[in-house]
Amino acid sequence: MKIRVINKIIFEERNKWFYSKHLGLVTMRFAELRGESVLEENHKFQEYQIVAFDYEYDFNTSYEDFLYYIYHQIGFKNDEDSWITEFPIYFYHNKIWFKPFDYSCKMHSFIETWDIASLNTYVVCNRDAGTLGNIDGVKYIIHSRESGKHSEPHVHVQYGDIEDVFSIMTGERLSKNKARMMPIRIQEAIKTKIICNREELLQYWNNKTDGIKADVSWVSSERIIYDFDSYRLS
Repeated sequence: MKIRVINKIIFEERNKWFYSKHLGLVTMRFAELRGESVLEENHKFQEYQIVAFDYEYDFNTSYEDFLYYIYHQIGFKNDEDSWITEFPIYFYHNKIWFKPFDYSCKMHSFIETWDIASLNTYVVCNRDAGTLGNIDGVKYIIHSRESGKHSEPHVHVQYGDIEDVFSIMTGERLSKNKARMMPIRIQEAIKTKIICNREELLQYWNNKTDGIKADVSWVSSERIIYDFDSYRLS
């Protein structure tokens, strides 16, 4: 069996999806996954931002098989389990977006159930994680790949040529290096800034990184959990 697939790479920022000719914050990650130099990656991006291909499948082909085939079509090498969560792939058909949650399900069942002759797929790259702001000469950064690096939610802070790490929960400095420290007045200003924006930073951390999740219920009196399955375009 065979189906025509058109795959496009799009970007998410502040819960909005859009097209872009540039990779932006994910350039370094794409260069790593595709085995390219960072300088060349943005130039090559438009070569694979939209790819069309015929996909052959059988009764044993799973969603996971199909997703990894798409990743390989855009040049990702050395299969990584993180791809599916780091760069989720959505199907679009009859004005409905689908995101497979059970990756063992079979492609033929989905295609036959929805009577799909051709399939549009979208690789969604989140460009939110990165520089949060540059305030009074202090740059605040949250990285998207944080799993296993620290035991608690944190923000990277740059001041001049010094970079340090501060807890989002307490605002305290987490680094143990005493040789290169920011001035005490800058550390106190950073702590105050983090504490004043703690709830927002925790929400940002939970939604935009692969690090340990933090319970924000003790910060906010109201907890809202959204369950995203599929949604219609307006």
